[in-house]
Amino acid sequence: MAEYSVLHRLFAEGRVETEGIEYLEAERAAGRPILIAALHLGNWEVIGITGTALGFPGAGFFELQENRFDRRIADKVRRHYGADLVTPSRTAARQALRILAEKKLCFVIHVDEIFEGRVSAPAFGGSRKLEGNITHTARLARMTDANILPVYVLRIGDAARFKLVVEPPLKTVRSEDRDADLAANVA
Repeated sequence: MAEYSVLHRLFAEGRVETEGIEYLEAERAAGRPILIAALHLGNWEVIGITGTALGFPGAGFFELQENRFDRRIADKVRRHYGADLVTPSRTAARQALRILAEKKLCFVIHVDEIFEGRVSAPAFGGSRKLEGNITHTARLARMTDANILPVYVLRIGDAARFKLVVEPPLKTVRSEDRDADLAANVA
């Protein structure tokens, strides 16, 4: 929470290195929606500020902070850098589909969320239920013909310095068997 107070300065002051931005540029050049599968590493809020600074503003699902003061700070900072926050609800998937179809914003989904005390991903070789954000990401990719771009942020040293990494798009399976495709794409 303390880094929220300096978040707006990180990119401008050269505290964020980037790697793999060409993958975002290629998706945009191909006219595809940009779907990001993010991880909670480093300071994950760096994804939003860096994307906005580089011309890739974003939207995404977000978790409501339990503490109302933390919630107020997080929401204010996210809105300051232009994030379109999609509240977890019954209509969230429709909102995500609309945003991806418009192709104006990158849609960010953190696939390693904690639900009912368990981390949803990665599975580390174990069995996986077809639920949670990783499953939502695979479904949205299929519905919108988007590739999935893994993105994470590494903390560099002890100071507020970071490296945002965009990995090459994942090759998703698209066949006539939606259920098998979903299981393969989640894996």
